[in-house]
Amino acid sequence: MKTNYMPKSISFADGFLGAEFLGGDQLKKIPMFYDEQKAKNIINDILKLNEIIKVEVGLDGDWEINHDTLFENNEFKNVDFWSKSNWATPIMIIYFKNKPSECYEIWKEEE
Repeated sequence: MKTNYMPKSISFADGFLGAEFLGGDQLKKIPMFYDEQKAKNIINDILKLNEIIKVEVGLDGDWEINHDTLFENNEFKNVDFWSKSNWATPIMIIYFKNKPSECYEIWKEEE
């Protein structure tokens, strides 16, 4: 988990060819699939202790065009984004009312 994390966006060619993200994070180079159940479990656990304003899910490395809102106004929403990648990691950013945002990786190897 990271706080106040800003997702990255790199070109598809750089990601596909194996370029590293800014900051030196090594690309995983395995198929990563968005894990909606993991995301919902984390949200439900956090809701027991904190008020959530909004949750966005998407691909870190392709965030500009591949993210959507999963949770807002105390309800889950259907998401529509490209939810698998060999180079861009599926993540979730949780925005709170009274504390910094939190970012979680939410992926699994197989669909």
